[in-house]
Amino acid sequence: MNDSTPQNICTLFSELWRRLKLVFSNHYFLVFFILIVVVLGSISIWFTAVFNNSPGRLDRLIVNMNTLNFLAFSAPLLATTIFEKTVNIIINRNEVDGNNIAVLLWLLLGTVVTISAIIVLYSVGSGNGSYFSWCSLFAWIISLIYWAVANIENPSYSMNADSKSASGGAKVGSASSLNR
Repeated sequence: MNDSTPQNICTLFSELWRRLKLVFSNHYFLVFFILIVVVLGSISIWFTAVFNNSPGRLDRLIVNMNTLNFLAFSAPLLATTIFEKTVNIIINRNEVDGNNIAVLLWLLLGTVVTISAIIVLYSVGSGNGSYFSWCSLFAWIISLIYWAVANIENPSYSMNADSKSASGGAKVGSASSLNR
């Protein structure tokens, strides 16, 4: 490893902070994340509470926000994210330079700590049975944040456009090309 590369925990936190700022600065990703991952991904949690007109809507929503429903949402989200990132590391292992290896190692450690925290929170939350648990809610939120931070630099979720282009296209054409 390169001696100029910082080898401390600050590397992890600076990378996490950089990626969190990217999440909120990339509006396309943020809209995708909120609409597709959060709203449509959690449809089994809120659907019956919102679209059933019988009284007790808030009670039904709270009952649906139990550990099992949060876990049913988080487990596939985390599993596919970890699988995709692991395969990406294996495929691109020869392209990782000395400067990025410390960041990669800290992110791997951060993943282990994050998944462990989520498991502990869901375990504690499962003690409430089929009722709402704050621990499960926090585990669900951590799962969402983990997914967003892990996928913010995925090129499939970005729309790169030339900043000089008003239409959002990558090439700025001349005005004469618009004449007939």
